[in-house]
Order: sequence, then C-alpha cells, then structure tokens
Amino acid sequence: MYVDSHQHFWKLSRGDYSWMTPDMKVLYKDFFPEDLEPLIKDKNITQTVIVQAADTVAETEFTLSLASKHDFIAGVVGWVDLDNDKAKDDIDKLCESNFLKGFRPMIHDIQDDEWMLKENLSENLKYMNKKNLTFDALVRPNHLKHLIKFVNKYDFLPVVIDHIAKPVIINSEIDEWKKDITALSPVSWYRLGEDAYFNGNDFIVPNQITGAPNGTSNGMPATALVADAPGSYAAGLGSSLVETDRLGDAPLSTANSLSFNMTPENRISYPAGYTPTQVDNVYSMAFDGANDHILTGLAPASYTSFSISAWVYANSLGSYNGVASQYRAGTPASSAWFLETIGGNMAFGVANGGTLQYATKAFSTSAWHHVVGVWDGSQVEVYIDGVASGSPQSITAMNTATVNMAIGGIWNNGGTLVDNGMWNGKIDEVAIFDYALTPRQIKQDIYNGTTSGKTADLNNISNLTAPIAWYRMGD
Repeated sequence: MYVDSHQHFWKLSRGDYSWMTPDMKVLYKDFFPEDLEPLIKDKNITQTVIVQAADTVAETEFTLSLASKHDFIAGVVGWVDLDNDKAKDDIDKLCESNFLKGFRPMIHDIQDDEWMLKENLSENLKYMNKKNLTFDALVRPNHLKHLIKFVNKYDFLPVVIDHIAKPVIINSEIDEWKKDITALSPVSWYRLGEDAYFNGNDFIVPNQITGAPNGTSNGMPATALVADAPGSYAAGLGSSLVETDRLGDAPLSTANSLSFNMTPENRISYPAGYTPTQVDNVYSMAFDGANDHILTGLAPASYTSFSISAWVYANSLGSYNGVASQYRAGTPASSAWFLETIGGNMAFGVANGGTLQYATKAFSTSAWHHVVGVWDGSQVEVYIDGVASGSPQSITAMNTATVNMAIGGIWNNGGTLVDNGMWNGKIDEVAIFDYALTPRQIKQDIYNGTTSGKTADLNNISNLTAPIAWYRMGD
C-alpha cells in the first residue's frame, strides 16, 4: 500500500489562489481528482492526502467535499486562521468531516518569521491537539530556528515539515538548513516506557501502524532492537522494566536525542494485560533493584572533560546502587566513570589507569532529585538539586571504557552487572555532555529550568551545548 501524503486540487474560478498566475503555465488550470486517478493507478498508489492550497476556510470545505466523493482520498490538511479568537468555531465546523486531519498555516507567506511563536496562538493550537489534528509547517530555512522553539513549546502537537523546509539548493546554501533540520530529528530513538513492553524475557517494540511487534530481543543482536523511528533503530537491551509516572517532567523535545518516546494515542492496539498509565504526557522508567537495566551500547572515546545529568528517585538504597555507569567494580583500569550511590551518598567517579577518584554528597530516598556528575579534566564533582558537594577530588585523565554504558546498574569485574548494585526506584532524563557543565548551567539552566511541569530543554538553552546523548526514559 502506497500513500501520496501531499496532494493539491484546485478550481481557478474559486478565486482563492492568489499565488497562482498565468505565467505558471502547466499549473494554471483546474486540477481535480478525476485528473489524478489514472496517474496514481499507474504508480500503484492507493490513497492520497489533500493539502490546502489557499488560506481560506472555504477552500478547505471545497477539498473536504472532494474527499467525501472519492474513495482514494484518505484525508485533508486544511486551513483556519489560528490567529483569530473565533478559530475554535471554524475548527469545530470543519471537524464535522471525518476527513479533516490537520491544518497548515501558510507560514512562508507571513512577513513575521516568528509568527508561529505568538502567544495568542496557544489556545487554538491546544484545541487542535484536543481534536487530534496535526500541524503542517509550511516554512523556509529562515523559519527553522523558530520552528525548533515551536516544537519544544508545543511538544504535544504532531508537526509535519512540508517540503523539508525548501532548502536553497540552487545556490548550495544548505549549511544552516542542514544544521537546523538535523536539530528537529532524533539521531536514534529508544522506544521504551509506554511504547515498548516485556513479554517474559522478550523486549518488544510494537509497530506504530499495526500495533504488532516490530522487533524483540529474542533472536536479535543484544544491542540492536528494531524501532520504527525514521532512519534509526533502538540500540539497547532492557530487562523487566515498566513505565511509571514522573510528575513535573514532561518532555519538551526529542531533537538530537536518544529518546524513549511515543504517546499512547498513536498506538493502535496493546497486548493483552498491558495498560499504560499517564500523567500530563509524562513517564519515567521504574527499576526494581533486582535485574532491571538498560544497556545503551555507548562506548565513548576518551574524554578530556565530561558531565552526566539525570533525574532519580530511590525507593531504597543498598551499599551501592548504579544510576548510570561505564565502570567495572573493583577494576578501575577497565573503567571510565560512574554515577551511583555509595553508603547513602550520591557519588560521581572517574578512573585513570588503575586510579579512581570520586566526590560524594548525602542523598535521600523517596523523593525526586536532580543529580549531576562533572569532570573538568582536573577534578570530579557531584551535584544534587543544583548544589555541589564542595569537596571535589583531583584526577587528570579518564580511561576509555571497556564496558558499555549501563543505566540502572554497575558492572562487576567479570563483565556482568552486579546484582546488588541495581537501582531500586525511578530514573529519567539521563543526559551526557562531552564537556564540563558549569555550576550556573547545572543550577540555573537545567535544575531551575524545570518549571511548570516541564523538563529543561537541553537542546535549546542558549547557555548549553546540546548533550551528545539524551535518554528520555519513558517519555
């Protein structure tokens, strides 16, 4: 089955198409479903989606009427004036048709490049989401920096970027476009939480279209679990994990991140006995302290500086419990770093040859805490809720790890995870930075940036260079 996801029809006598002029020659004529039908049959295209071509409600009504008359038309992306207080009335009227799938404001014709960020659009955009409608972004390269802010602000709203934002390829002016369009796409997508689930020992990633399994750990490479994110697969192996709600930590972005992501509304079906829970579109991952863990496959080259940030909640603490690590217990020479609790303290350590140095700070259970480990090339320091231990330890180099990064556990010197080193509680928003975060970045930009139920957007804080990996646990 093939679907043409972007198709226009028009009737010139309607007078809606101010952009269309006689000099356009081949385009300057009526184009109807009857003209398209033999063409799509020849190419084995079974369905098409009409996209608005005029900024009028009347044109949307026209395309909806065409959809109702032709079986091969699957839906319509229309237009309303989202800048109008009465937009909800138009949305309600157009939603009387089951063919309406979304709206496309003609942003590339609006003089104000930041129009999409106007505050008075907010309520209408939220209403679109309530009606399960998508937002088509008809933009040019100069709009992409603002679109990044838009998708972060309205993370709940599905966004389609039309025409890949029309890069100026004729002059090869694509460097800025390439950077910005990349920032709008995940580099990998770890689909856990409400989207993936465990069936016995099998880790299952459902196909988003059918609800059927798209990949499992059974019979697959341990570090290659298939996910249906564009151009990527989920690299990692989990064990016995479940999603759990994390209040006050809704995601703002999946850009350039390794994201545990997808909303339940996009699921067609769930396996028997699997019912996700949700609070404000927010999830974390719960670890049982026995065997729950995630192996990310991350094995970095030697860093000259390094930071790791995470939100954690401990139900209880043993002698030591791993948040995240590339560390073999008792074997510093095979280790790079760890973030773990030791004897009731949160500790961050770095290994250099056979030497290990770590900083510690008192840590409490039964509450969410933001924890950060920082190594600036000369000292290690640990932060809890934006406050440093005040007792950094000196170490001037970091080993290249011989073990993969583990979330929720610590390796033993035999190369397996330490049973009594597993995390008992919840973990969320694990981010890795290939530089040393400053006290201001930790306290003001990340920790204090978590306000109004939103996680600080690590990709779009002016004072931060985005993390090299961002594990958005369960979101």
